[in-house]
Amino acid sequence: MIDEAPEGFRLTPFGEGHIPAAAAIEKVCFANPWSEQSLRYLTLRGPAFGVACETRDGILAGYCSAESAGLYAYIMNVAVLPDYRRRGLATAMIGRIIGLCLERGAMVISLDVRESNAGARALYEKLGFRAEGTLPRHYRNPVEAAIVMNLYPDAENE
Repeated sequence: MIDEAPEGFRLTPFGEGHIPAAAAIEKVCFANPWSEQSLRYLTLRGPAFGVACETRDGILAGYCSAESAGLYAYIMNVAVLPDYRRRGLATAMIGRIIGLCLERGAMVISLDVRESNAGARALYEKLGFRAEGTLPRHYRNPVEAAIVMNLYPDAENE
């Protein structure tokens, strides 16, 4: 699993200092962006954690957040600014998040993705996630189904 940042970038733990830039990324990347308050709650509380991907100059290019409880982990968000896409940042951040989930004891890692987001779905499949269900009308702006995808890391070793 790739979990190292591409040349010119670095992966760091997501922290309070990343919140304002992450909120700006949310507005660019998502129809229903998380606010700074939501980001703070959803990425810095007990079972939640995240990975930031920064340029050499300290610009937040993307972030990935997850939460883990017992044997189950859920990737909440993956966001990369458009100018930095298709450089391996999402792959590296998700790889790092998967490693952190495994360290916390997760046996299943889940995420959901817009049904129309073919690029993200292809990336997740490349990383070993399998589509296993649909949540009708899960997303807004526009209303759309979510595809639930799961990764079973131990299954890779069988």
